Amino acid sequence: TGLDLLASPSAESKFDDPRVVAALQRLPAPEDTLVFLDGKQLFQQLHEIPDFITRMSQGQPDAERVTGLLTELINQCSVIDHEISVQYTEGFQQRTATFGQLTENLREKVVGRMVVDQKPFENWMSFVPENAVGFSINDGCNLLPLYDWLMKEIPMRFPEVVPGLDKFAAIQNQYDVHLREDILQSLSGEFVSISLPGPVTMLGKQSDTVFMLRCSEPEHVEGLIHRGINALAEIRVVAQQGLSMKDVPGLDGFQQIDSGAFAMAQIAPVIGFHEGWMIVASKVSAVKSVFATKSGDAASWANGDRFKEFGLSINGPVQSISFTNTGENIRAMSQTMQMLGTMAPLMLGAAQAEAVEGSANWI
Repeated sequence: TGLDLLASPSAESKFDDPRVVAALQRLPAPEDTLVFLDGKQLFQQLHEIPDFITRMSQGQPDAERVTGLLTELINQCSVIDHEISVQYTEGFQQRTATFGQLTENLREKVVGRMVVDQKPFENWMSFVPENAVGFSINDGCNLLPLYDWLMKEIPMRFPEVVPGLDKFAAIQNQYDVHLREDILQSLSGEFVSISLPGPVTMLGKQSDTVFMLRCSEPEHVEGLIHRGINALAEIRVVAQQGLSMKDVPGLDGFQQIDSGAFAMAQIAPVIGFHEGWMIVASKVSAVKSVFATKSGDAASWANGDRFKEFGLSINGPVQSISFTNTGENIRAMSQTMQMLGTMAPLMLGAAQAEAVEGSANWI
């Protein structure tokens, strides 16, 4: 323990662990903070949970089945060998650097198969327009290995769920939409989310958004979306909103979704497919802004002064990078609160007037 080390400084500590020594050699000096996560030890401790349940259940069969599944789930998640983070101060900035190591048998685990083959971003800056107020780019995870494992493991341990799964399969066949083949196999998990300056509405300053999800079967997924929109349009309440889709001029492969609700919210969402990505955006102009950056016709956020302020040098592919303009978000929230404060008396007055009129009618 820490007290033992104070009493005997020569005793072995975690800093004698070869993994810690090797990781610290890859990181800046930990001036402010150092955090070490021992993944192997963590998952060993997690195994004590099903062991405790087993002891307390006194041999109950249902409890044994649950603990068996929990034990296997922990095994399938144990892919982190260790991770170490350090914090240090550079000028007026506090920086964090992290080094992590995954286990050697990564591909034998479900969680490992969910992340090991994700595609990194070779040129992340080409996705982010210069005027972006925030973005998140991540290689994500593939849910297909998890789905396959659950569909095998759960029926094996809980045979009573098989009729429910058969009913689920029958529903998928009825509507010709299959979760595994149509969705999970087509969407691998890599995504890009970008926020751009938007209009000022009655609720204050808003952002335009672009969300991109890597898609290997664009034509198939597009067909599913059209079927879904057509099915929604047959619902009376939705039909009253005039839900429809129309091609976007000058933007091949994209369609705009129109409805009365969207018009009131001052948004005109578009959806389309481009170069292996399914793209959903709040406006056509947002998509065009991203495309202009990706083609090199417009400047990237990475070329702007904001990124230069961080003094970061990012070379080669990245798995994850994000930026949040905290100050801008606070100012937008403040404007929204001010607008709500202005509108609140009007809304309360209208509600009171309606209540008085209702009382008069009742009398």
